[in-house]
Amino acid sequence: MLALNIATRSWSGLLEPLEWNQGAPLGYLLLVKGITQWAGISEGSLRSVSFLCSLASLAGFAVLSWRLLPPWAAVGAIALYSISPGLVSYAGECKQYACDTVVTVGLLLLAERLQRHGSWHAMLGMALGGMAALWFSHPAAFVLAGIGVSFLIQTVHQKQVRRFLSLALMGLSWMMSFSVLYFLHLRYLAHNDYLQRYWQEHFLPLTGLGTVNWLWDHGLGWCAVTVGSSGALVGGGLAIWGAIVLGRTRREWTILVVGVVGAALVAAAGHRYPLAGRMVLFLTPLLILLMAAGGWSIWRMCTPQASLIAAFLLVTVLLSAASQSFRECRRPSRSEEIRPLLEVVRQQWRNGDKVLVLRSALPAFLFYTHETPFPPGVVWANSERFIGGQAWEQWQRLRTSARLWVLASHYRSEEEAVIRTLAEGTAHLVGEWHESGAWLRCYVPGCPVQESPALGKDAQ
Repeated sequence: MLALNIATRSWSGLLEPLEWNQGAPLGYLLLVKGITQWAGISEGSLRSVSFLCSLASLAGFAVLSWRLLPPWAAVGAIALYSISPGLVSYAGECKQYACDTVVTVGLLLLAERLQRHGSWHAMLGMALGGMAALWFSHPAAFVLAGIGVSFLIQTVHQKQVRRFLSLALMGLSWMMSFSVLYFLHLRYLAHNDYLQRYWQEHFLPLTGLGTVNWLWDHGLGWCAVTVGSSGALVGGGLAIWGAIVLGRTRREWTILVVGVVGAALVAAAGHRYPLAGRMVLFLTPLLILLMAAGGWSIWRMCTPQASLIAAFLLVTVLLSAASQSFRECRRPSRSEEIRPLLEVVRQQWRNGDKVLVLRSALPAFLFYTHETPFPPGVVWANSERFIGGQAWEQWQRLRTSARLWVLASHYRSEEEAVIRTLAEGTAHLVGEWHESGAWLRCYVPGCPVQESPALGKDAQ
């Protein structure tokens, strides 16, 4: 869906609300648009930004780990980062989430440099980097909030008036950048009713026990994105212990992590940012740093039992991450291979044929046919779910064609059941093709039916 917006819109069109209820950072959209203008529109050019961001984030995370962790802990952190299921899953997608992670890593590197040097060069780099980051990553605002809180507490504790003024100017520069971005782009997302409904359960409820349950479930979900579902509980425990350990040795980093998570939770409570799935991929660098710190702390307890426990925990999270990443690479969960199916339709096309494209397959269909469209009037693109009485009316109009091709992706059992019910007694299935995440059927109309079949509670 995002690729379709990038491919079909002008530069200025990307400033307007995107179709298909899509949202992405403006800088990311313009960067991908620039590459497609230079290299042409292809899957490679659309995926290239995410792939390069993934490589850059791994390199940056390696540098960050060596600076913050003991050598062997850094090795474990880098190994886990390289096979993290969430990072692997979105490394080659035309989505902004790999950009979120590289922006997080970049901001953490700038913060670490400012922490070490404290020079005006480092402060200027942090200010400019933060201003730019907001245009390439929405959750960069949470990372900057955590960084700002961490440095503010240090400055107040040390009573450094001059540095306080510098921090105030830095924060002001970030707020100015965010204000411009909000006016140009973000305000459309903030008032998108569909996205509010879609992510409703992933906004933080303020209902006492409901809040506790939500934090438990979603906290495990964040860890599952990082190390896989089977290692989420162990990974979460290591991350909590790692935060406690860092609180003793590098307190400023524990404050930073708490600030980032706290800012994200405030946004989730205000229904401004959902904290689930791909939306929390930006937390992965921080979570892995905490897990590595926690595991190393247990390893250093100098007893054979502690060493065995640490080794077991490390192997658990590594195997969990590796196995889930392997499954994702072998059979991607969001695979949508409709291009081979479109070739089947084109090769077997006859005059009088029509194509019914179900809603789930429509964005990909439009993307792959926008340069070589089908003849006018032969495609029926269904923008709503194909269920209920309206489905019967549409089917009756379409079944007058010589043959009817039905294309679907992202398997929806209720829509397939409707298709089978409608086809029974009104058409003959003469061909069926399947690809990963998509299917195609060819029907030849048969004897007419006088009454609409039962299609569920929405049937007329």
